[in-house]
Amino acid sequence: MRIRILMAALPVLVLALPAVASAAPKKTETTYYVALGDSWAAGCVPDLATGKTACPRGGPAGYVAQVYKSLKAKNPGLKLKSVACPGETTQSLLTGKGNVTGKSCAGGSTQIKLAEKFMKENKGKIAYVTMVIGGNNVVKCVPGGKPDVACIGAGFTEIDKDVPTIAKRVKKAAGKGATVVGSGYNDPFLSLYTKGDEESIGIANLSITLTKTLQDKFVTAYGKSRIKVADVRKAFDTDNTAPSMFQGKPYPTNVVKLCENSLSCDPKTFGNIHPDKSGYKIVADTHLPLLR
Repeated sequence: MRIRILMAALPVLVLALPAVASAAPKKTETTYYVALGDSWAAGCVPDLATGKTACPRGGPAGYVAQVYKSLKAKNPGLKLKSVACPGETTQSLLTGKGNVTGKSCAGGSTQIKLAEKFMKENKGKIAYVTMVIGGNNVVKCVPGGKPDVACIGAGFTEIDKDVPTIAKRVKKAAGKGATVVGSGYNDPFLSLYTKGDEESIGIANLSITLTKTLQDKFVTAYGKSRIKVADVRKAFDTDNTAPSMFQGKPYPTNVVKLCENSLSCDPKTFGNIHPDKSGYKIVADTHLPLLR
């Protein structure tokens, strides 16, 4: 009797098997992390061998690459789209003119238009956007470590005017589902402290106030579009002037933090405004809590 019942049920079991076997694994959804900005966003790093700055697009040492690696670990379908360009200012990002290198990476367009086009073409798939811009508006005003006060004032005015426009356009193109984060910078001029002369130390100390003003301007400018700003300046202990040591010599803690996480203090690359890999990790670590 039991055998007859099992035989009767066998066709039902056989018919059920194909349905189970044909169940396909769930497809990973593709989403995007879009990066805009200047050489920091492009992942440029100082090269001790040549004394120059290497700027591979999406350089693996850069903060964007490090942020992407961390985000992708939890979002396997995440892809990176970088439109960053070394030398970009707020004006060149918007207009294509004014890049401090004299070159443009936008191929006849502008960085903002490239970003908008990509995000609109992938509407609903933009998960994250980061942008860092405005540093070159001011850095260009301190050639050889000698600040041009009028130029710095003009740079601040450009940031006040342009960054809110950039933020608004990016936020709109990214869409409601995207997390958008702006960024500030560290203080590369603290490297002047290591020269030891009174004038250089004075300029280094003044730069602490300059970078504080810059960070406050970013917070205000991005805040108009309700975009949070990564406080890189704070992460580099820029206000910390407590005594510390670097290579056997006494320096303020903020100077040591810069020297240990960039090549700004090395004679071959002195004054270079870019962090090294460890410095970019600090930058990445300031972004990640705002992106999760």
